[in-house]
Amino acid sequence: MGIESLASLKDKISKTPTTEILDVLFEGAVKSRASDIHFEPEEKGIRLRFRIDGFLEDALTFKKEDYPALLNRIKLRAGLKINIHESGQDGRFTIKSDGAEIEIRTSVLPGAYGENVALRVLDPKTIIMALEDLGMTEEVLE
Repeated sequence: MGIESLASLKDKISKTPTTEILDVLFEGAVKSRASDIHFEPEEKGIRLRFRIDGFLEDALTFKKEDYPALLNRIKLRAGLKINIHESGQDGRFTIKSDGAEIEIRTSVLPGAYGENVALRVLDPKTIIMALEDLGMTEEVLE
């Protein structure tokens, strides 16, 4: 994610109500072609990182007091139990972006400072690859 995009995302988040922040984050992840979104609670805040081209990049930090509402929203969308905090949970949901359905796989795990969330963004536009591009020999390809 470029400096311009990151600054734009931070600005947009600061002006967005908590109920809509998740949608803004998904929009930013899809535009930056991120494969994952990570929420990592730390002692003083919640670290948000995007995995872009295999590398986790810091996007921004949330205030701890804003996180419970966001976490509950993620859990509800993924069909997880909001009252379970001491064990891991996995779920999934679908969002729409530019007419395409994008699957979001969700993993919530307990951590030292709260629940960690990893969201896998499965955008069909970024994962479609021709057989020829997989590096197979001609013999195997046939």
